[in-house]
Amino acid sequence: MPERAYVVKGDPALVADALHGLLGELREAGLDIEELGGEDLTAGSVVEACNAYFLGGADKAVVVRDAQDHLKAAEDLRRLTAYLADPNPQTSLVLVLSGDNKKLVDAAKKAGAKVLDPTPPNQAKARSGWLVERLKDAPVKLDRQAAARLERHLGEDLGRLPGILEVLAAAHGEGAGITSPDLDPVLGDEGGGAPWDLTDAIAAGNVSTAIHHLHRLLHGRHPFVVMASLWGHYQRILRLEGSGARNEAQAAAVLNIKGSTFPARKALSQAGKLGPGGVARAVELLHRADLDLRGLRTYGPGRDSDRITLEVLVARLARLSPTRR
Repeated sequence: MPERAYVVKGDPALVADALHGLLGELREAGLDIEELGGEDLTAGSVVEACNAYFLGGADKAVVVRDAQDHLKAAEDLRRLTAYLADPNPQTSLVLVLSGDNKKLVDAAKKAGAKVLDPTPPNQAKARSGWLVERLKDAPVKLDRQAAARLERHLGEDLGRLPGILEVLAAAHGEGAGITSPDLDPVLGDEGGGAPWDLTDAIAAGNVSTAIHHLHRLLHGRHPFVVMASLWGHYQRILRLEGSGARNEAQAAAVLNIKGSTFPARKALSQAGKLGPGGVARAVELLHRADLDLRGLRTYGPGRDSDRITLEVLVARLARLSPTRR
C-alpha cells in the first residue's frame, strides 16, 4: 500500500532514477500522477493539490520537484507539517529534493514520511555492496569481470551508473548478459576517485597505485582541494602522535570524531607505523609541496606543474611506509 508521503533526496544524479522507480510502483498501485512546479509554488498550493480529488475519485500522487527551493519558508514548513499530521487518504505526496533543505526533510520525517535516499555510502566495502545490490536489479546482467571493471572505472562517480545501464539495455536488450568487452563503447572517461583510496595506497607504500588514485582525484578536483584532503589526513595522524591514545575509542576522543570511529582507527594505525620521525617527515613534505603549489617552485606550465608537484609528494609519502612497494 502506498505511503501518504515520500521524500526522495540525495545524490542528484541518482535521485532521478530513484524517483522513476517510485513513480512506477505508484502507477502499478493504481495512482494517477500530478506534477507541481513553477516559481510561485507554496506549501498552500501543494496542500490544495493534495486535498483536491481527481474526477472519478481515483487515488493520486502529487509530485513536487525541487522541493528544497519551494518549501523553505517557516510558514511553508508549518503548513506542510499540519497537512502531514492529517493527510488526504487518497493522496501520496512526493517531495523531490535535488539540493539541501534539512529543515524540510526533518519536518517530513517527523511527520512519518518515507525517505528514499539513493546516495551510495562512503566506505569502500559498503559502496561495493551498494553497487552489487543495484546490479542485481539492473535491466542487464553483468558477469563478474564486467561488474568489477565497472566498479573500478566509476570510482566515486556512481551517479553515472543508471545512464550506463540504460545504454547497455538499449544496445543489447533487456536481460542481456554483459561481458567486460561490451563495456568498451559506453564507459568513457574514468570517474573521479575517493580520497581514502589515495591515502590507503600511500599507507600501503604502493607508489604506482597511489599515483593512479591521485590522477583520478585530479579528474574533477583542483590540486589545492587534493592537497587539503592530504593535509586533513595527516593532521589527524599528527594529533595522535604522542597523544597517548592506545585504542580506537581513545583516538576518536582525541580527534573529536562522532559517529563512526573507523577514520580514528586508520589514523592511529598509521601513526604507529610511521613513528615520530615518519610523521615529522610527512608534515615536512606536505609543507614543501604546499609552498610549491603556491609558486615557490614550478615544474612547467600551470596545471602540469601542479600535477607533477602532487605526484612527487605522493611518491615520497608512500616511500615513508615501512611496507613500501
